[in-house]
Amino acid sequence: MKLESPLGSDLARLVRVWRALID
Repeated sequence: MKLESPLGSDLARLVRVWRALID
């Protein structure tokens, strides 16, 4: 899935933080 929008960047950052939290 390739989303070229501001949400994509936000989502990627959110997932990164989320994975760091659940890890």
